[in-house]
Amino acid sequence: MLQVFVEGQTDEFVVEKILNHLAIEHLPIKVAGGKTNIVTQAKDESISKLHKYNQAAQFMPWLVVIDLDDEDCPVTYRNTLLPQPTKMMMLRIAVRETEAWLLADREHIAKYIGVNVNNVPVKPDDEVAPKRRLLDLVRRKSPRDKLYQDMIPSDHSHRRSGRAYPGRIEEFVNHPKYPWRPEIAVQNSDSLRRCMAALRRYKENPPY
Repeated sequence: MLQVFVEGQTDEFVVEKILNHLAIEHLPIKVAGGKTNIVTQAKDESISKLHKYNQAAQFMPWLVVIDLDDEDCPVTYRNTLLPQPTKMMMLRIAVRETEAWLLADREHIAKYIGVNVNNVPVKPDDEVAPKRRLLDLVRRKSPRDKLYQDMIPSDHSHRRSGRAYPGRIEEFVNHPKYPWRPEIAVQNSDSLRRCMAALRRYKENPPY
């Protein structure tokens, strides 16, 4: 059974949808509460959680999904973080954030937010800050709109997004009329395409 570890709550919703779409059985997804908690060695630990799970992946399959953020190259970054992955470790890098994967389903994200699809980037992997671009789309709504109030932080807040942002992402991912479609999104995100290709290889040829 696949073990899964992700950065944050919104990543959990996205990865869960991908795994369900591919019909890959997995244990409940673990949420780190930030990339630092995955890749950085804690003071009371001899190794980082990523390396700990890499050791565990000698015996059972693991999927770890983190964001590229400000790093230059996903391949270089992955090799820097984990030079020697064990045979059952899949470390996947979202370019630059999983919000890019959401934007890659241009038609449905536009319908969910209520904006013209032409305002949604054609190549979300090229966005410097996909989450900020997503929030910029929401800002096209009226400040009185409930979606705006849920996803956009207040003027005096130090948060990057509104407090109900994760709930709104979950709602979009599993929306009854306009759900996020990973099979469509792969057409506009090479990062997502590579992640799903790796998962398909895992499903078709389990490494155990």
